[in-house]
Amino acid sequence: MSLVLFVLGRPGCGKSTAMAYIRELAQAQELRTIRLKDYEKLYRRFQAEVTAKEEGPKRFRGAAYGGFDILDFTVMDEVLAELQQELQNALSIPENKLIIVEFARDEYCKPLRQFRQDLLQNAYFLFVDTNLEACIQRIHQRVKNPVRADNHFVSDTILRDYYSKDTLFDIKDKLAREPGIESRRITILNNNDSQTQFLEEVEQFFYRLFPALLPISTH
Repeated sequence: MSLVLFVLGRPGCGKSTAMAYIRELAQAQELRTIRLKDYEKLYRRFQAEVTAKEEGPKRFRGAAYGGFDILDFTVMDEVLAELQQELQNALSIPENKLIIVEFARDEYCKPLRQFRQDLLQNAYFLFVDTNLEACIQRIHQRVKNPVRADNHFVSDTILRDYYSKDTLFDIKDKLAREPGIESRRITILNNNDSQTQFLEEVEQFFYRLFPALLPISTH
């Protein structure tokens, strides 16, 4: 069987940290994982626009540390459509695996509706809740001292303008109304304290939700 996990939250919240630890835990149990995320798709579009040097409205602008800001947010719907197709392709392969889908938005009800309703109703959702200022600070720290290849820069401007909403307020009730996701499938982890504490909670989350996928479990 395949199990789909959406890992969601604003840039700098700790999504990639959670995802990396989940993959480590899965690997220890000989469970294959597939990671699908939208950043690389956005970055390729940004690079193509820079290379083309065409006149007219721009969808991106460059930012510090080789990053970029999005000016035309319709591009985010385009990359979600790509993620949806990649997810369908991964699910079509009959094997025991965990598929992790990772992206960040200013709100999540509308973007998630781009995915098939039956898929969403059988998936699990991990929202990482971190306050905006902590996200900004962590992003600056990670680009100066990167520990992973995906420690990308996101500007303070886009964080304060686009990602400043409290997207997780009442999120379980909102997703229950449409597309009908059960609250037991939605977990919100706070990541405003130590990384050690956060990773402990991620580990508890992993072993609570995925025992059916694990060939061996000591937890």
